[in-house]
Amino acid sequence: MFTDWKRYEEKVYTALLGKVAGVYFGRPIEGRSKAWIQEKFGPILDHYCADEMGVPLIVTDDDISGTFTFVRALADSGLYAQTPDRFFGDTWLNYLLEKQTILWWGGMCFSTEHTAYLRLKNGIHSPASGSITMNGQTVAEQIGAQIFIDAFGMVAPCNVKLAAELAAKAARVSHDGEAVYAAQVVAAMVSAAFDDTLNMEQVLDQGVSVIPEDCLVAQIHRDVRAWAKEDGDWNRTFDRINEKYGYHKYGGGCHVVPNHAVMVMAWAYAGNDFHKAMQIVNTAGWDTDCNAANVGSVSALVAGLDGMKAPYDYLTPFADRVYVPTAEGTFSTSDVACEAYRIAAIGRKIAGVGPAEKQPGFWHFTLPGSVHGFMAEQGGRVWNENGTLMLEGKAGDTFMRPVLIPVIKQTTSNYGFPSTPLIYPGVKVLVDGDGLDAVELVRQVVHADNREELITAEPDEKDVIRAIGFRFRKDATVKIRSIDFAGNVRFAAGKDCPECDDWNFGNGWINSMDNQIGSFSNDGIGLNHMVRNEGMGVFVIGNRYWKDSTMRCKFNIHGGDNCGLIVRYQGQKRFYALEFEHGIAKIVRHYYDDVTVLAEAPFTFVPDQLYPVSFSAVGSRLTATVDGLELTAEDKTIRDGGCGYHATLALCGTRETEFEVKICYSESI
Repeated sequence: MFTDWKRYEEKVYTALLGKVAGVYFGRPIEGRSKAWIQEKFGPILDHYCADEMGVPLIVTDDDISGTFTFVRALADSGLYAQTPDRFFGDTWLNYLLEKQTILWWGGMCFSTEHTAYLRLKNGIHSPASGSITMNGQTVAEQIGAQIFIDAFGMVAPCNVKLAAELAAKAARVSHDGEAVYAAQVVAAMVSAAFDDTLNMEQVLDQGVSVIPEDCLVAQIHRDVRAWAKEDGDWNRTFDRINEKYGYHKYGGGCHVVPNHAVMVMAWAYAGNDFHKAMQIVNTAGWDTDCNAANVGSVSALVAGLDGMKAPYDYLTPFADRVYVPTAEGTFSTSDVACEAYRIAAIGRKIAGVGPAEKQPGFWHFTLPGSVHGFMAEQGGRVWNENGTLMLEGKAGDTFMRPVLIPVIKQTTSNYGFPSTPLIYPGVKVLVDGDGLDAVELVRQVVHADNREELITAEPDEKDVIRAIGFRFRKDATVKIRSIDFAGNVRFAAGKDCPECDDWNFGNGWINSMDNQIGSFSNDGIGLNHMVRNEGMGVFVIGNRYWKDSTMRCKFNIHGGDNCGLIVRYQGQKRFYALEFEHGIAKIVRHYYDDVTVLAEAPFTFVPDQLYPVSFSAVGSRLTATVDGLELTAEDKTIRDGGCGYHATLALCGTRETEFEVKICYSESI
């Protein structure tokens, strides 16, 4: 039983750092062979090699996005450990943007996850969506289930049975058979590693205890651990793995069996040494980012935070930064410390031990070593000293933290990066610290003309904020204890611009429309048109810190079945919609399969005529107006979220979009 709840968040943070470090270590060489890696880097790869491979270190990747997203099912259901199997699949449909987010979109029966998504999309619920019966053994036993499973061990510290049960539910959305057993082992090992008294051998024993003794994954553990003791050289053990469990015997896109065997090898040889585990699992090749990520989460817990800093510093190069693009942008530009608190909140709910101690500010630096994504842009130094962010710089040096995913030139990845900003014009940045007279607060903004600038003034309501930080006025060392946000959002797109389109598409909007086009030849005014050819598409902005919100615009319908506005958007299956459909205006609650009309009245749009439309959510009251018609409804189901547009088999146009939003960054989500 886990009892060290005062250090729980720190331990989750440690496990996540190990996971992310593994991804960033292995991502540039994913798919390379052991021979290729050793020829390029020598007998063993012992450092981040992104620069040498000509790719960014910090990227979007399914190992990170899946891990931080799919565990949200436990909180989103409100049932935590009792979340039913089907809801894990519903969570995929809520957070995935087809061919954009989280998954490797390799196609039917090539990417196991894409296959499962297509099953879910077509009405096959979990666990059937990932079953061998539905998809065949080779597809169902690919690697994906174990790569995003670590967090299910983190929410069940020292409870390997529960970790394995939750992991199985999550894994079976997309996988079956040995892939599920592999996922259960990883989750159970993460869970077991929260016990400081266990060494790696004992953690391995705990992990394999949750699966049948006669399954293939259990046999892999017996074989590889025995070979490690006999061989004394991981290169020899790798040769044995390749001979018995290699890709030539286990095919498909990326089978779990060879890669799980390599992970066991790394754990068996490295013991409690995090650096040695990273060296071995990455030099071995194959699916390096996945393997290093799983190895990293377990090994970091066993080694501890200090073990991740010597003899090689894994933490400073990425400064906690992670990108988690989903269909809902609240956590798209995140950091490991923030994610640790969110995942730990789920674990505390499951254990019934009460919330963590309240901390000062939205970003605080109480977790050892945490810097919340702040990096020196040029010169200077960043570190954490006794729970305080330390910035050392010279006049002109800048230290920034992204709040919107930058355009990433990640040539080794096909993962998308849609996101919405964390903060908006109207939001005040509140800094508590010492020596603040030596710095000025700066924001990197994108103006309405798509020009980027670093500013010290308050952003204009049409600016999109990409990053915030500090610029040094003089040489100094500054101490920052916390950073908080307050105020209400003022945001506009295309206001006072009669001749131009409303906004620069892509600047902070999440988009699942099929096409975006400008004005037609007879419009006589700048418009943006949105098209959706099948199912519902959305074009939304904002996040879960948006509480009471009002959206106003000029809106028209060129043709089609159903379109309108959205408030309190929490993903593709959770929002309120103002819908115009075949002569009816209605307020509708979309909550997974529950689509409920809350209010309706006759209203017919004249094609291509612009109408002033507003839609608001204040407390439990929803209000919509269009051309003198007012609809109202009461509903408490969805309490926060962004705003935007939707269309189903339709083409609609809009301009002069404005938002007024009451925000609250102090509430946990």
